[in-house]
Amino acid sequence: MKLCAIVWTQKKRFLDLQFCIRLWIDTLKVLNIKTYIAVENSHKILSDTNNFNYIKYSSSKWKKEWLQVLEQLKKKKITHIFSTLDDFYIFSADYKLLNQILNFKNLNKIEYLNLNYHPDQVHQNANKIFKTFDVVPINSDYRSSVQFSFWKIDYMKKMILKTNGFWSLENTSDPNIIHYCVKKPVIRYRHIIEKNQWNYNIFRLPLKNLIKIFSKSKIKYNFSQFKIMHRILISNFFIYCFGLNKWKKTKTIIHKYFRIA
Repeated sequence: MKLCAIVWTQKKRFLDLQFCIRLWIDTLKVLNIKTYIAVENSHKILSDTNNFNYIKYSSSKWKKEWLQVLEQLKKKKITHIFSTLDDFYIFSADYKLLNQILNFKNLNKIEYLNLNYHPDQVHQNANKIFKTFDVVPINSDYRSSVQFSFWKIDYMKKMILKTNGFWSLENTSDPNIIHYCVKKPVIRYRHIIEKNQWNYNIFRLPLKNLIKIFSKSKIKYNFSQFKIMHRILISNFFIYCFGLNKWKKTKTIIHKYFRIA
């Protein structure tokens, strides 16, 4: 098995999210994991990032872009990757746990492993080799989450070819392939952009980053979230306690009740 990490980004977002990308590079460097930045060919390399490792792709639809990157990695004899997006901000990392995972004897047999907590994960000893992981159920949303995750390149390629849109990739999987999930997050991070706007998680960032976001960023903040913050908090709490599937069923019942009422 030959392994590396990929941070997927776009040139229009790179400058605003450089502080997130740098954190991923520095965190994975501690474990001697080489990290590549996937970005368009036309991206101009900044002086303070010229020591980053880049994999360039020709600007196209996301599917072709991601496939281009995977093909370049295969030419480098890479078989497996740690994959993450540019808008996840790291707060802490469990290096000991991540190092244990890297040293698993049969890690190369895993097609997909979510390295973050999944609300629907269940403990199943479906495969005694990986009994230290939980299993993401076949019928669960985000079974192939594009958050920080471990993929066999050939499997990711097959799933990309099957999907229609980028976000549908998270719900595209082979039911015959076990999708594993860690029992506790290896790296704790938060998604800070939703629908191309900064979300409420930016208020957990260091002050210097927050000042830069509001003074220099071309990305706008989604102020409309303040109106529905109570709903966001309630849904997040429910999902954390009971899982995504139960939250979906509960929402359906609530909506049906209020329509009848």
